[in-house]
Amino acid sequence: MTREKTNIHPLVEQYVSDVCSQVKAKEIRPDIQEELLGHLDELIDARLAAKPDEDREAATRWAIRQMGASHEVASGLNRVHKPRIPWAMLGALGLLLIIAIIVMYAVTDAYASSEMGMFPRRNFAINYILYTALGLAAMFLLSRIHYQRIIQHANWLYALTVILMLVTLTWGSTLNGASILMLGTVSVNIYETSVYILMVLAAISLSRGNPASWQDVVWHLSMYTVVPLVLYGFAYRYSYLMIYALASTILILIYRRTWRWLVPQAGLLMAIGGYLLFFNHYGSTRIASLFEMVASGDYLIQQTGEAIRSSSWFGHGVGSIADRLRYIHSESIFTFIVHSLGWLFGISVLACILLLMHQFVRAARQVRHTPGRMIIHAIVIVLAIQYLINIPMALGWLPVLSIPMPFISYGGSALLTNLAAIGLIYSIYRLKDMVRVTA
Repeated sequence: MTREKTNIHPLVEQYVSDVCSQVKAKEIRPDIQEELLGHLDELIDARLAAKPDEDREAATRWAIRQMGASHEVASGLNRVHKPRIPWAMLGALGLLLIIAIIVMYAVTDAYASSEMGMFPRRNFAINYILYTALGLAAMFLLSRIHYQRIIQHANWLYALTVILMLVTLTWGSTLNGASILMLGTVSVNIYETSVYILMVLAAISLSRGNPASWQDVVWHLSMYTVVPLVLYGFAYRYSYLMIYALASTILILIYRRTWRWLVPQAGLLMAIGGYLLFFNHYGSTRIASLFEMVASGDYLIQQTGEAIRSSSWFGHGVGSIADRLRYIHSESIFTFIVHSLGWLFGISVLACILLLMHQFVRAARQVRHTPGRMIIHAIVIVLAIQYLINIPMALGWLPVLSIPMPFISYGGSALLTNLAAIGLIYSIYRLKDMVRVTA
């Protein structure tokens, strides 16, 4: 019992103990104990006020009878505090994955009919279905792991993530100028996965810290701004650097809207960006070429814009654009959808994305546990940034960058990572009524 036992009648103590022992959600038993003790105290006081001649023993027995049998009360509590399934979120996700499979069949046909002969033998749809199956398995596995274990072991998870990034940077292989980790014949893009992991850990760090403490400011910004961005920069993973920089800043804007946090964060971003722009040869070359593409009217931007302008409501067919754009299965996927399958199909994809994002935000609002809610926000921010960059890029409003469209673009590691992140949201929502709210 959380109250002093000397103030609790033995009958009340036994009754509350019997009820709580039958409550399946062990973490909320202390809250239930306090709630039951409060109700019983109110009933006993009301009884004694109504019948002042009755002794406290009789009033206590009467109050317990009013509460009901312990097994019935426990059964009612178990119905309230039970795992929740986010059916609307899972439905929206399932619909988006089905749409993605249809798109991958179209991409496969487009490459097969392309005169350039890119990926003529690869069946993107079959591979996507395989990755989806593996991703869904990872999602449901993670949904059954109590997310508070991640919170408890956040420091160890941070150290492991940074070590893997360093190992990849030092001993990893190079693919298209970027570092990857090879495990036999399987390539592991630890940097892609690390964006979600580090953002989740950053949310946990913010939930623990004191907003008014300079020590917490320095610690958080050093560990969750400087270290990740430096590692992404040295690994030439500028797309992930951009996503993480924006996501970490937005998270601070949401939960730490004071100059104490915002000014150092802005200063760090400017310093790291300045280094990449003026002192890092690879980074300065890439950034300079990006501005040159905008100024000169890059070929890909021109082709993307022309493809969008010439699109119709019902599309021009899957073989109409594969020869004009690169990687229609990846960063240019939405351009392909709109031009080949039509604006009607493209708007349906956007509507499904908005529905899924709405379900994520709705899930976060229903979670009372502050760290859990902050973790959902961190994941949603990372997803939203990718959509908000990829879609304007696909419409010809931004240069073509290596930022795919989550759940729609082809990519095994990206799909596995995204679905695993959804599994964590699922875990938090599933346990939202079974976790003791302490913050």
